[in-house]
Amino acid sequence: MKTFFVILALFIYYCVWILLPIFDLDRTLSIFPFTSKYAVSIPIVLLLLATSIVGTSLAVLLWKDSNRKT
Repeated sequence: MKTFFVILALFIYYCVWILLPIFDLDRTLSIFPFTSKYAVSIPIVLLLLATSIVGTSLAVLLWKDSNRKT
């Protein structure tokens, strides 16, 4: 149950961070160290990195499997 509340708190923090420019509070709250553009760009970079790691791992596994069969 403790994990649920930690995840819920992080989700609420992230949602408020995303909504800061809509309410024009981007520079007034000091609990958010970066501007809201990082709230969008950080997950995009992490998704691209994770996709490339998974794709590379699959490519290496398929390449090794095809070399083993021949």
